[in-house]
Amino acid sequence: MKIAIITPYNQEIYGGVEIANKKINYVFNKYNHNVDFITLKTSENLNIKKNRIKNKIFGDVYLTSEAFKKTKKNYDLVICNGEYGFGIDHENCINIFHGSYEGFRKYLKGNISYINYIKMKKKAYIQKLSSKGKYIVTVSKFMENILNEQGINVDKIINLGIDTSHFKPLDLKTIKKYIFVGSYENKGFSKGFDILRKISACGYEIDCVTSEDPGNELGYLGNINNKLLPEIYNEYKMLIFPSRFEALGLVPLEAMSCGLPIVTSNVGIGYELKEYIPEFVVEDWNYKNYIHQIEVINNNYNLYSRKAREFVLNNYSFENFENKLMEMVNEIL
Repeated sequence: MKIAIITPYNQEIYGGVEIANKKINYVFNKYNHNVDFITLKTSENLNIKKNRIKNKIFGDVYLTSEAFKKTKKNYDLVICNGEYGFGIDHENCINIFHGSYEGFRKYLKGNISYINYIKMKKKAYIQKLSSKGKYIVTVSKFMENILNEQGINVDKIINLGIDTSHFKPLDLKTIKKYIFVGSYENKGFSKGFDILRKISACGYEIDCVTSEDPGNELGYLGNINNKLLPEIYNEYKMLIFPSRFEALGLVPLEAMSCGLPIVTSNVGIGYELKEYIPEFVVEDWNYKNYIHQIEVINNNYNLYSRKAREFVLNNYSFENFENKLMEMVNEIL
């Protein structure tokens, strides 16, 4: 089977969408399917002549759609990522929403600039347009609710799998510190760095793996490659993750797979996790409530460490992801 994945980047950057695409590509290759990535680099290589008006209005999604049309290859299946389904017409087309501009805009309303708010509104509209006539997949119940509210009807939820043989407990000496892993976008507000600083000020030492130095209140480990994170996680006591918006949140899942208890907000994986381990989830962004949950976990640490690992093994293993992905493909074709 010949498959096209339409997305802005392949391995040029290494964010959550690229990690997900790598997992999808791995599964398809395992079953001997041929996968082509249609990206912005593809549009450059094909010397796509830009329509100035369309390029100004739609930007990168217009370029990738033109690149797909120019390839003139007969694909059995086409997979798009969110807004990159814009302009794509194929009888077997899946659009996977790894994120939502509408959700991001909603959860950060009042804390992003007016210009960015308008930009998010425009991108949310393009995402809605890109969903038309496609089989819609998303990565969590939390995202399904957001998309359905926006008028994007979700056909299936496929939870991204964690490599539990890589992200696993190791026999390392744990230091009595806490850790955060994530980007520093929007000056750290969207990931809750303001909450982390307040928690730190109360005597909880927090080291951060992030894209830039968060300042003196927090420790800074740099921006560490995902492959090296299992050893990092295993040196720490707990992950604190007060993000204000996540579609899923691979970081909390990877940390739990290593046996780390977490304290996270009620977005992304938190929305589902609270049904299984409510002690891991905080409903708001009051730093005092995070501290309360940290101490609840510390008082019975071994129990919660075991529960963290078990949750991932039972619900987010790579085997589960592989089975759901191939079941969906067989349903569509």
